[in-house]
Amino acid sequence: MEKISVEEIKKTIKNLNKGKSPDHAGITAEHICHCINEIAPILTEIINTIIDLKEVPAVLKVGVLTPVLKKGKEKSLPQNYRGITVTPLIGKILESIIKKQIEPILNPTQHELQRGFTEDTSPLIAALLITECINEAKDKGESIYLETLDAEKAFDVVWHDSLLRKLYLDGIEGDQWLLLKSLHEEAYTTVKWNGELSNMIQIKQGIRQGAKLSTTMYKRFNNNILYALEDARIGTYIGSENVTSPTCADDLALVHKETTALQTLTNIVHYHACKDRFKINPTKSEIVHIYPQKKDSIEEQEVKLGESIIQQVEESKHLGIERNSNNTPNIQERLRTARKTMYALMGAGMHGTNGLSPIITFNMWTTYVIPRMLHGIEMLTIRKGDINSLEMFQRKTLKQLQGLPKNAPTAAVYLLIGAIPAEGLIHLRFLSTFGNIIQNKDSLEYRVAKRQLVYKDGNSNSWFTTLVQIHEKYELPSPITLLETPPNKNQWKTQYKTAVKKFWHDSLVEEANYKTSLNLLDTIGLKPGKPHTVWENVKNNPFEAHKAMVKVKLMTGTYRFQCDRAKFSGGRISDTCKLCKKESEDMHHFLFQCEVLDTKRKPYIQKLKSILSETHEEQVIEGIIQDNEKMVQLTVDCTHPAVSRITHKNRGKIEQTARGMIYALHRERSAILVKE
Repeated sequence: MEKISVEEIKKTIKNLNKGKSPDHAGITAEHICHCINEIAPILTEIINTIIDLKEVPAVLKVGVLTPVLKKGKEKSLPQNYRGITVTPLIGKILESIIKKQIEPILNPTQHELQRGFTEDTSPLIAALLITECINEAKDKGESIYLETLDAEKAFDVVWHDSLLRKLYLDGIEGDQWLLLKSLHEEAYTTVKWNGELSNMIQIKQGIRQGAKLSTTMYKRFNNNILYALEDARIGTYIGSENVTSPTCADDLALVHKETTALQTLTNIVHYHACKDRFKINPTKSEIVHIYPQKKDSIEEQEVKLGESIIQQVEESKHLGIERNSNNTPNIQERLRTARKTMYALMGAGMHGTNGLSPIITFNMWTTYVIPRMLHGIEMLTIRKGDINSLEMFQRKTLKQLQGLPKNAPTAAVYLLIGAIPAEGLIHLRFLSTFGNIIQNKDSLEYRVAKRQLVYKDGNSNSWFTTLVQIHEKYELPSPITLLETPPNKNQWKTQYKTAVKKFWHDSLVEEANYKTSLNLLDTIGLKPGKPHTVWENVKNNPFEAHKAMVKVKLMTGTYRFQCDRAKFSGGRISDTCKLCKKESEDMHHFLFQCEVLDTKRKPYIQKLKSILSETHEEQVIEGIIQDNEKMVQLTVDCTHPAVSRITHKNRGKIEQTARGMIYALHRERSAILVKE
């Protein structure tokens, strides 16, 4: 075990997660970060002494365990809680240093199908390998079985002696091994419940979830199972690549086209579970038969885990992704999840006309709702109807967040807030996953990608065939080119995001330009992925956002005047203004001509003239004031090219003044109409 320097300690401290619970001594990462220069030399001496003595002090092995209820489980049952442990902060720093020194030894022997908590990769790569196995079977006209195995209390029952033996066999020797042994001996935990702490409990088995080394230790503990499954030589292959057991930490899946082979693979897992003293729960383990054929019913047999039969189900979840017999997403369940997330955020202001500003609520939508609604959807077979359902839900939500009516043009709904349709969001996830693959040239998924891109044509069901079509759609370099000469991670991220946003922005602008109801909306000045000035200008002021929602209805042609009602009534309703009863009520009449609204209007008109005088000559100002179309354009959307020579600073002032005027006129008009 190498000794460490002060600079290494400082770097480790800076990488600590902030905003976390304090340890049993009440210390948080923030305490140490705020005195890093003073405390780093002291911590360096302490940790180097621990390395010299090869003994971890008892005070650094005391954890505070908080039981966290598992999602959707009955809270009265103890087994439905997951214990998350907060370890001592100095212990976290020590574990981070140990982890940094042992991972170069362990990583080369980590099985390629283990994709949990692995640097520079994603857990969803395991899901991608399952997807590609399923797609291979579909290309061949075969069915396939997916078995998901549930390791009961996986982290909590790790046998320490077996773990330490496996670490030794994998090259962890001398000081490193002795330190890890000391770290697991005489460790204690206190349980935190309702703010109270229990007596100390000695930990004789298990790995603390929440500790820095926990994931590294667990992956080493079950690593031999993955090698045993590969060595059986009866697994599933894509070309020459074995993809039998895609795994993420303790989430193990088995894939095979025959139940007899699946039984053998299950026996191997069961043998190692018994050998290492942990249990695979047969009641929570499941098998899904994907793309079943008529002939399979004759050959099919039960698969057992020990003496227990593993149930065959219509749908099972692995890595949070539902898998059914058609490998298609359960859209209704995803929409229910999205709605629940939105309802949970309503208390924070995520709703329409009386909530936060649309920019903030849109950020809440993209940060919290979209990830839950679309999680792993790119790994499934997505039908056009599925995309349409997601699109309808997103469009409806964005209308509500912006205070727009149901008949608001789709192009305006997206352009105003800087959003892209659901199809584009799904494609972004495809491209993000591929970016992960091209950065790992030595990985299994890289070799699978290269094979599939070379061998599969446009008629294949392969995930990579869909990827090629997406690249062509957005005019991105071909996937095979990117495999050979990959850009760095940030370059690729910028490249594909820019391409996708530009494509949908241009499509929406083209659609908007054909809508006569949107002729007042400036589409030229809009930038891909950026909100319109009407929303940028209100920032986080809910009252100003409420005013802007009235203005947005004028911009999108969805504010209903008397002339609109007359047009759709078939002559039964007059288009005469109900306020002044003199002229037809259209937008210009409402904004500038209705005499009943003069007292509300005049102060704002004077203010608009004053703002214009800062950059325009008197003659030009009068030209704008006298031109009905320009005056309407200036009031409704001052960013439009039809109203030129307005500085960015003055646009903000005009936007604020016009917003105030429109809202004042709207309130006065509404009050009079209610009385009538």
